[in-house]
Amino acid sequence: MTLRERVVSVLQQWCGAPILHSNWNLQELWNATKPTGVPSHSGIDFYPPGATDLVNKLTTEYQRPRRQKRTINFAATNLNPTGGTILTMEDLFTAVQQSPEVGAAPADAVLAAAPAKKTARKAATKRTPRRRKTATKQPD
Repeated sequence: MTLRERVVSVLQQWCGAPILHSNWNLQELWNATKPTGVPSHSGIDFYPPGATDLVNKLTTEYQRPRRQKRTINFAATNLNPTGGTILTMEDLFTAVQQSPEVGAAPADAVLAAAPAKKTARKAATKRTPRRRKTATKQPD
């Protein structure tokens, strides 16, 4: 399952309705599904309780044992409609993608290790010159 598919799956659980397109504003998605969402969330505002619930669901999803675990590094305050940085589904996809993978080596560590492997491989395959055996005559 791709990152987008996982996020959409969480969004569907969160709002209780199928996601038909990815250009939703998160608050509009929440409000549009209030009366019809299963389970219903008609008495719950988007911010802060709905936003907190979404971040909690994403955190839980990305802690599950799957191929790609991530540390969700944003909070519900980032979803605040009047000053947050995550307002749309596209913003949410980007924020999840920018959350660090669990167990992944930092990029600079990977880059630094790459030349060392190449050098070690060269050293392992480097041949030492062989000495020629010379016939020695035995004295008569």
